[in-house]
Amino acid sequence: MLGLLDGPKVGGDTVFAATDEAYNRLSPAMQKFLDGIQVKHSSANMINHTRLVGGLVRKDPITTIHPLVRVHPITGAHCLFVNGEFITSAVGMKDLEWKAISDFLLQHIIGSHDIQARVRWSPRTIVIFDNRSTLHTAVVDYVDDEHGVQPRHIFRLAAMAEKPIPVSTI
Repeated sequence: MLGLLDGPKVGGDTVFAATDEAYNRLSPAMQKFLDGIQVKHSSANMINHTRLVGGLVRKDPITTIHPLVRVHPITGAHCLFVNGEFITSAVGMKDLEWKAISDFLLQHIIGSHDIQARVRWSPRTIVIFDNRSTLHTAVVDYVDDEHGVQPRHIFRLAAMAEKPIPVSTI
């Protein structure tokens, strides 16, 4: 769940993408290759940025290993568990190898406009989505020459206890 507390007068939308459909559009050979990859997720970059801009840090960074492709526990769909902020590396891969794969997957998702929904925020807007099969990102178009970055204060509520199910277990 995301909700807008304070936002810019213009811009600052959020784009959501269906990662199960993004996975389905890959070739069977690419799907098989990605199914076995484990990636390292870390909140360190986000927390360091929050500190840099004087924001409130509520907890220390954590690092975990998750499958790149996760199985949705309800639908059984295979979903890409990829993002540009939290994944720092892939287990057993060189950094350049992971970067090429990550860049490809993110461009695949970003370029697939028909699997995306764009939310234009207004005061008291709340969006409920399934974080297990959805990637979301802010559209950073709320900077102006006169005032710099306009405020965009969003709260997030997310279930944290579920361990992602790798494809290898089904």
